[in-house]
Amino acid sequence: MGDKTVSVDDFPVTDTGYYKEANGQWLAINPNKNKEAATSTNFGFKNGKYDVVFVGVGENDGQSTFPVLLNAKELGTFTPPLSQKMFEHGERYNTLWERVQLKKGDKITVISKIGSTDGKEWARARWAGLIFAPTGSGSEVKSAKELPNSIQVGIPTIKPPKGRIAVVADGNSPAPDDLGGTAVSIALLRAAGLQDRLVHYSHSCDLVRVERISERAEKERHALMQTACDVTARRWGGFDDLTFFDAKWQQEQTIADLVAVINASSPEDPLWIIEAGEPDIIGLALNASKKSKHKFVKVVTHHPANDDAGDFYTWQQILDFGIEEVRIPDQNTYLKVPIEQWDWAKNHDDPRIQWVWLQGKIAEVDDVVKFQKGKWDCSDAGMILYWITGATNGGLQLGTVTDIKSLLLNHIENQGE
Repeated sequence: MGDKTVSVDDFPVTDTGYYKEANGQWLAINPNKNKEAATSTNFGFKNGKYDVVFVGVGENDGQSTFPVLLNAKELGTFTPPLSQKMFEHGERYNTLWERVQLKKGDKITVISKIGSTDGKEWARARWAGLIFAPTGSGSEVKSAKELPNSIQVGIPTIKPPKGRIAVVADGNSPAPDDLGGTAVSIALLRAAGLQDRLVHYSHSCDLVRVERISERAEKERHALMQTACDVTARRWGGFDDLTFFDAKWQQEQTIADLVAVINASSPEDPLWIIEAGEPDIIGLALNASKKSKHKFVKVVTHHPANDDAGDFYTWQQILDFGIEEVRIPDQNTYLKVPIEQWDWAKNHDDPRIQWVWLQGKIAEVDDVVKFQKGKWDCSDAGMILYWITGATNGGLQLGTVTDIKSLLLNHIENQGE
């Protein structure tokens, strides 16, 4: 009888108080909605005695409590210790109940009760599953560096596709979310060690000002976006050879730069263009570039609001150039969130992390639009997260703040400067 694993995929989530995070590897609680959650599943293995290992996740902002029930009777309760890092896994965060008699169909329930170190910043009661090991082997399983049956916790896997990446963002339009999106995008590429793969970055690609934003406020946005690019790149490092272009104020240079990287594309070195704003600059560059190179260009998009906002090109006209469309779900789903979900960055002691938070806060207090109030939005950076985790080969299609947090803090903690 080998180890039997019950992962979080085996537990229902709907109406339980839980949600899935870390690319579906953990169940967690949103403390803004719930302080406790519970979910149950049926034991599906052979009758017998097992050593039961609970696989927890250590958190640095609170100690949560996990009662585990067998047929409504408490098997045991576990409170993992505080982690020194944002979250960790390993022996300290697992617990063991030995020689538990189980039969097929028994009801297994996991309850989570979130805890806080200071009564203000709440943990999310993360856990990864249960392992039913042969009696006598539970201690070994509990202390294993790699958990059986592919239960793994931690940062998203970095596995970018071949090729280079270019970003065309707006930020000078009425929506200010590109400030946070730009800072997170640059930081993510550096944290993933992929800064050399970024070959073009332009902002303020909204070429025709709408009356909703005044000429003076428009100029402020250009300055804020240039600062978000230049300062983030300098502070995180690795981008010294890259120029961040203002697409509207430096339109000729921007198009020429994007044309050059399009023309350098090949089957072994394609270009992935992140459409983080209106499509006009992309269309103008495609029109001026070699047609033979267009089949090696992929345009990643997540929201029709960008596709349909062009003043000179429709989305269909972009597709008519013969590029490959890579469409992923709306990244606002998990990346436009209550601003409190970014308190970890606001309160972090590293100025690089604080700087990233500040860009989203500037957008939140914007006085041109009201829909950012109370929100921290880096939705366009979800396309970067998708690319660095695999893109069309299994990339995260709906990344979360936790995914971003784990990647950035892992870089800060392990790579340092």
